[in-house]
Amino acid sequence: MSVIVRGVELSSLIDIYPPFLMPDFVEIGDNGARSVSSFDSATWWFQSHMPREGAMPGTLMLEAIAQTAVALMANQPVVYGQTPHYLTSAITNFRSRITSDDRELKIVVTPTLHRLGVSKFSGEAKVGSRICVQATLTYFTPDKGVSPAAVQGFVMTDLPK
Repeated sequence: MSVIVRGVELSSLIDIYPPFLMPDFVEIGDNGARSVSSFDSATWWFQSHMPREGAMPGTLMLEAIAQTAVALMANQPVVYGQTPHYLTSAITNFRSRITSDDRELKIVVTPTLHRLGVSKFSGEAKVGSRICVQATLTYFTPDKGVSPAAVQGFVMTDLPK
């Protein structure tokens, strides 16, 4: 069964608000989450980032994946009421530009690990069938009283790739 969150509910869930809120909605399912971010040539980043070329910043592509992952985590019982802390993007492949001619970014996020408050996700963002970015993100959620500093070495050395 899936749950769809959008607008004010989504902003409250992930504590991010327009204009920085990337997804129009996030659909959270049993095996991960998917989201869609719609935009047009007047969207703020096209006006301020390489305006002659009209390119979406790669960091915002990654942010759209990250926001989808946080929405997925925030909907899990182990995380309720806690703020996930971003730790790292271990693998990021920027494969294609998003330009002002594009209109919709589709994101799929799949959890790959949750252990000792550390959650790992693989994510992919596409325009149509064109893959724009793929990333592996790691977050820390302070469950069981473990601090982010205590898991930093663990994250880098002990998590499977």
